[in-house]
Parts: sequence; C-alpha cells; structure tokens
Amino acid sequence: MTFRSSIALGAMTVALVVPAAAFADAGTPHKAKHHRHHAAAAKVAPAPVADTGLNTAEQLQMTQQQLAQVQAQLNDLQAKVSGQPKAVDNSGAVAKAQATADKALAASAKASMLSDAVAWAANTKVTGRVFINASSITQKNIAGAETEKDGGVNIKRAYLGVDHKFNNVFAASVLVDYAAAPQAAAGLNGAYIKNAFLDAKIAKELDVKLGAATLPWVGYEEAMTGYRFIEIPFLNSYSVGGKALGQSADWGVHASGDFADGLVSYAVAAIDGSGYKTVQFKTQTVDLEGRLSAKYGPLNLAVGGYTGRLGNDTFGSVALRNSSRWNVMGAYKGKVGNADVTLSGEYFRAKNWGSTADVAANPQDKSSGYSIFAAVSPVAKWSVFGRYDWIKPSVVLAGNEHMNYYNVGLAYSPVSVVNIALAYKHYKSAGATTAQLLAYNDLGAGNASRDEVGLFTELKF
Repeated sequence: MTFRSSIALGAMTVALVVPAAAFADAGTPHKAKHHRHHAAAAKVAPAPVADTGLNTAEQLQMTQQQLAQVQAQLNDLQAKVSGQPKAVDNSGAVAKAQATADKALAASAKASMLSDAVAWAANTKVTGRVFINASSITQKNIAGAETEKDGGVNIKRAYLGVDHKFNNVFAASVLVDYAAAPQAAAGLNGAYIKNAFLDAKIAKELDVKLGAATLPWVGYEEAMTGYRFIEIPFLNSYSVGGKALGQSADWGVHASGDFADGLVSYAVAAIDGSGYKTVQFKTQTVDLEGRLSAKYGPLNLAVGGYTGRLGNDTFGSVALRNSSRWNVMGAYKGKVGNADVTLSGEYFRAKNWGSTADVAANPQDKSSGYSIFAAVSPVAKWSVFGRYDWIKPSVVLAGNEHMNYYNVGLAYSPVSVVNIALAYKHYKSAGATTAQLLAYNDLGAGNASRDEVGLFTELKF
C-alpha cells in the first residue's frame, strides 16, 4: 500500500466515524458520550471537544467544523506528497551517460593523436632529387678503338631525404643516395646513406652535426657553381690511387657557422676519411677537413685543406703517410646588366693522395689541377653554361698523364622543381699508359676518351 493510498483511507475513516459519533452523542449520558469522544479522537487525532453543555445541533456543527479542518490538513499533505519526485529506475540513463562520456574520451584521445601528427608533419620535410639522362655515348681506348658506342635513358642519380626539426636547437636528417650505371664499373652502383646526422644549432656561429654529413669543400663547390645535374663538382670527379680527391660527405663530427651577418663563414670536420660509400668506422687516426670563406655582395672567396690517411689507417696496416690537400676558390654570383651571371675558378694541390700505403715502396708524390665554370642567364628561365677542368694526378708515378674535361650546354627551367639541359660533355686522358690512366667517375677502366651528348634533366621536390 502506497503512502498516498494510506492518506485516502484515513480521510474516508474520518468522514465516516466523526459524523456517526456526533449523532450517537445526542442521546447518550454525559460520561459515555465523553468516552466515545476520546475514542474517536484517538483514531483521527482532532482537537478535543470540550464538554460545554451544548445541545446536539451545536455539537454537530462543531464536529463538522473539526472535520473540515482535518480534511484541509489531509488535502495539504496530499498536495505536498504529489509535488515530490517519483522514484524511478535511472540505470538506463546512467548507462547512456557513461557511453557518451566514453565516446567523448575516445574522441579527445583521437584529436590529441591527430594534433601530435599534424605538429610532427609541420616540422618534417621530405625532399627528393632525380637526375635522368637521355644521351648518346662514344668511348675509346688509348689506341683509338671504340669500346662503347650506344645510348639510352638512364636514372643517373636519385636522392630521397627526410629532415625533422625537434625544436629550435635540435634536428635530424637522413638522405639516401642511389648511384646508377654507368658508374657501376667503378663500384658505385647501389644505394647508400649519404647523410644521417643529429644536428644541434647552438648559435649562428656554431652548428654541430654528429654522423654522416656534407663535407666543407665539395659542398661549397656545388653551392658556388650549381648545375649538379650536368656534372658532379670538380674534386669529387677525379680519383688518384683509388681515392676521390674530394668526398661530398663522410662520417664524423662536423661544425660550421658564420660571423658578421655571413661576411665570414667556416666549416670543419673530423672524419674517418673513407667517404660515405665505403664506411670505415674504426680507424687509428682521424682525418681533418676545413674551409674558411668570405662573402661580400656577389663576390665569394674560400680557402680550404685536408689532412689524414683516407680511412686506410686500420689496425695491423703497414706504415702509412698522410695525404694532404689544399684548395682556393673565387666566385662571382650576381648581375651583369640584366643577366644573372656566375663565374668561378678553383685550384688544388695534393700530396701523397692515394699513395699512402707502404711508405718504403711508394715515393712522395703530388697532384694538382684547376677548374673554371661560367653560366649566364640573359632571360628568365634560360641559361647557357660551360665548364673546363685540367688535372695532373701524379708528378712521380704518372708524370706524363694529364686530364682534360669540358662541357657546354643550354638549360631551361620551366618551373622551380624542373631543370632541363641540352649538353655536350668531353673527357680526355692524355700522355699516359693504360696502367696510369686517371680514374674518372664516368670514364671506364682502360679508356682514354669519352664523348656524350643528350638531354640532362633534374626533378626535385
């Protein structure tokens, strides 16, 4: 039985009992009447009616008034009870609210992951460069006989890199280099890690890289001359004693910086000396390469040097000499009238390069050479260019040999990410026997000359 039902039953009881008691009281002696009055009062708890000696009509009237008061109290109580909220089973609502909260938490976690991914992407850059040639090649040996006469399309080089900035100080970089034929004859075909370093930009005067990074000199050469898709930089083009005269990258500790708003800059590297393609992580000595350069408007001047054992100084090796090299380079990169002009000249001199093994069996030797480059862009997107190299790889071991190389061409850059050039390239190794031939990246073993003409393209992003 509910509380509301109890109230209704009580009201009916009062309505029935009180009038009956009032009528019965009209013919009952005073004592008995008084007893019945208290019995009824005990049931409904009305205010007691005093024995005032009133007649029956008056007593009935008073009783009816008391009944009206009780009824009013019951009505008021019922109204209060009706106004109270009903007890309900809210387990379904609770479950629904929990499910909504779980969905909100999941959405928040997903939004947080998305935010982290967006932040990572905003600080990450993916780069790429691809050199594609379509050319015809003729190659001859010392006797003048053709050893190659063919052509085709060749992906000569491809780079894919990822650079990520952790904060304003630390960053990291990875660059994969794929070198394709015809360099396979020199053992260069395949993929290599060219750059893989942690970078700490402490200040503009000090930037430190740990790992495989661009070396001070060849990187500077490329920045001054450009046209990398036509030919690799000067010192990186030639090898003496199986060692390139200049590597583009190597493993070690690298530091660089500039002063006076770039007026003076420097770069230095402590490396293993073997280059990034033939990594020699464990050597008994450390090679050093450095560069000091200045820039004043369009004028650029740099001096540099190298000393070390080119990665040959491993445990148990024979007595070795140091290889050394010094360089000087000047360049003009600016305007002549309305034309963009680049002019550069470079000279190097090396000692014991590539002949470090077995001091007793190999005499002291020297190498030297120079390179001149020019490019003019008389109208937007078009340029003409040319380069000439001369090098004497050995004064003692191959005293009669020297190397001439030149290229000329017309380049077009329809958009910033595409370069196209029609070019002619000529290589000539003269005054040497087959055993003394200077190693050139594109000149196969035993060959004295090479001619190539075709389209050379660069795609980058």
